[in-house]
Amino acid sequence: MSSYKVISSDNHVVEPDDLWTSRMESKYAWRAPHIESFEDGDVWMCDGHKVLGASTGVNVGNRFVDPDNKAYSSRREDARPGGWIPEAHVKDLDTDGMYMSIVYPTVGFMLFGIRIAICWTQSAGPTTTG
Repeated sequence: MSSYKVISSDNHVVEPDDLWTSRMESKYAWRAPHIESFEDGDVWMCDGHKVLGASTGVNVGNRFVDPDNKAYSSRREDARPGGWIPEAHVKDLDTDGMYMSIVYPTVGFMLFGIRIAICWTQSAGPTTTG
């Protein structure tokens, strides 16, 4: 067995469903990040824009073993609790063969792109943002 310890430098916490909706002033509630269900899966929405699939974290243990069957779209209830429960996250690290991880926000991190895309569109005229 190798003595090397692998550290994941790009893990993400999955924000609770009500992180913003339960804290936003009611007059701004329609703009708050929230989850909506579509035919092909659940999606985080913000200010009328799709931000990210809501089932982030469903690929633990599968991303290296069977990468061709990685899930990109599914239901929120399919997400692994390791996204928001620290003890479960440690078990997921073991499943992926990781010693430890550096954890970033998920939806909160992606929200910065929403405002940038809107500003770009307003200043440059009609455009497609990836």
